[in-house]
Amino acid sequence: MLAGRAADAAWVRERSDATSFARRLLTFLAVGALLYVACCAVAESIAARHTARNRLRTIATTPHNEFDAVILGASHAGVLDYRDMNARLESATGARILNLSIAGAGVTPNRIVLDYFLTRHRARALVYVVDSFIFQSAEWNEVRAADRALYARAPLDPALAWRLIQEPATRWTAVDYATGFAMLNDASRFEPDVPDEEGRGSIGRIVPSARSTTSAWRISTPRHGRRRPKPGTSRSSVTCCGWRARRAWPSSP
Repeated sequence: MLAGRAADAAWVRERSDATSFARRLLTFLAVGALLYVACCAVAESIAARHTARNRLRTIATTPHNEFDAVILGASHAGVLDYRDMNARLESATGARILNLSIAGAGVTPNRIVLDYFLTRHRARALVYVVDSFIFQSAEWNEVRAADRALYARAPLDPALAWRLIQEPATRWTAVDYATGFAMLNDASRFEPDVPDEEGRGSIGRIVPSARSTTSAWRISTPRHGRRRPKPGTSRSSVTCCGWRARRAWPSSP
């Protein structure tokens, strides 16, 4: 009888100890989660104050829903957004223009940016400034799309996280982005993200290299698709990825 009571008392103590441990563990995890969320909120506040050229943040925060034209491309297209250049283009054309170009970005990262843009906004036309280097290496496409720095200053948005999950090259990056890890580990969070050329005011004349040519294409009615040009199609009129395009100005010599 005494042995049975002793066993029951021991079981009660063990259960009490387990319950106490579980409570302490849950409290620890809850406090840790609150601290993590607080750190993410602080990092988001810092990113909002020091960000001017993160295209994903621009998409998430711009108040307009419809644009006459959206510009995509790499650094050659970025020049069209330096300082007051975009405002001048809008004044000269009477159109509402949004520049979403990313330095060193090929087709893959630009496609991600455009898909994310279309979840929130609409555009009558798309202008794609094409550099020949984007077709030569995965470095400017899959590797660039998976670059954590592209998403370190982007506000958390389930639509963007889902788009990154859909892209095979950016699935691990989606985890960094969705958990706030990319933003928390942004070593340059206090530095402005304005390109050096724009910050120095020394844009100068763009001289294309011998290995890279640049063309601008006006692409109307963006929609999804995977069609190739028919044999014999003129270079001045191409349908690519479901977009009807025509050359806006000749390629660089």
